[in-house]
Amino acid sequence: MLIVRLFALFVALGFAGLLAAWMMTGDPAYRSRALRLLKWAALLLLLILSLFALERFVGPL
Repeated sequence: MLIVRLFALFVALGFAGLLAAWMMTGDPAYRSRALRLLKWAALLLLLILSLFALERFVGPL
């Protein structure tokens, strides 16, 4: 779970940094990168948590 927490922390920092860059510059590329980062982070988090659930029901992988 420590890995998931560190991953969430890095994603939040990256997302906040990209949104801050978008607000300062007004360049829509930063906003699209922030949304892409959020989308891929959510998919990866779903994959990791589903592996945790699978391990819980099936046994150690």
